[in-house]
Amino acid sequence: GAIMWGELAAWKIAAQLADRLEPLEARMAATSQAHDEARHFYTMHDYLVRATGDFPRGMPRHAERLIDAALGADTIPKKLLGMQLQLESTALTIFHALREARVCPVLTELLVLFEKDEARHVGLGTQLLPTVMKRMSVAERIEFSFYSFKVAGLSMASLKGSEHDLRALGIDP
Repeated sequence: GAIMWGELAAWKIAAQLADRLEPLEARMAATSQAHDEARHFYTMHDYLVRATGDFPRGMPRHAERLIDAALGADTIPKKLLGMQLQLESTALTIFHALREARVCPVLTELLVLFEKDEARHVGLGTQLLPTVMKRMSVAERIEFSFYSFKVAGLSMASLKGSEHDLRALGIDP
């Protein structure tokens, strides 16, 4: 369920970036990402409904706090770090581990496709963030550093909170 809700949040964040990014190429990449994330969300929703007859109504608190930090980021550099480099790279790692665990053949095939998209999304952040950071003032860099520690802490707490579920799926946290 956390994957499905994470994809919905990623869709929202990518749409925010598509509205705010410069140059045009970055805006187009974020627009493409928003489409990918929308597709991931409804595909995961449909998969869960078919597999279980229902879908999860919520997500773990720590994961929700991490997503909220990226959704509510007040600057482009923070949003890129929270979304492209933290959430997307974590998703990429979890998708790979789930695929390797072969929990379900259908899910395994879906995650192959999701991984390709997520790798491209991480690429947007790694290419764009250094350029954006060069234009930041010293005060903005300090604030960005505090945000990066916050997001790293939230990410670790989220993974720790999912430890039991990951082990149940055969994944070493």
